[in-house]
Amino acid sequence: MKVESRFLKHIPCMNCGSSDANSLYDDGHEFCHRCGTYKKGSEAMAKAWAGEAINHDKQTQYGGFKPVLEALNNVESIPVQERGISASTMHYFGAGSDGNKYYFPYADVSGKIIAAKTRGVEEKEFSVIGDWKHAVLFGQNKFTPVVKLSQLQRESLMHWLVTN
Repeated sequence: MKVESRFLKHIPCMNCGSSDANSLYDDGHEFCHRCGTYKKGSEAMAKAWAGEAINHDKQTQYGGFKPVLEALNNVESIPVQERGISASTMHYFGAGSDGNKYYFPYADVSGKIIAAKTRGVEEKEFSVIGDWKHAVLFGQNKFTPVVKLSQLQRESLMHWLVTN
């Protein structure tokens, strides 16, 4: 028995570079209507892309999602002089210190802060709090995804630039 999946939203296609021809479905698969690329996915990934909750309130082995936000609300964006990191850079990435530890927030694919890495100020003790399993690279939530252009798109863009 074939189960039909439900369309959730349009997302960028990493294969052809389209900003919205790729369709995301509730079972996590993607299909690009421009280049025909099919990509199998997971339900959790589909929920994250769609901005639906991945039950971050559930307590995890790292202490859960709420402690992450509580910890990050009590930090001040101060420079990390021994690493050459300015206060403005710390502030931009939402990182900071409570005097005892530095906190570096990590987001999921939808951009929600779900975890934090900590480092002791005096001694280099490292730990993680939150839902580390679903975290993406540090700072990835601050940048838009890079979209690759196909050869045809590059040639069309060059032609347009030369003729205009």
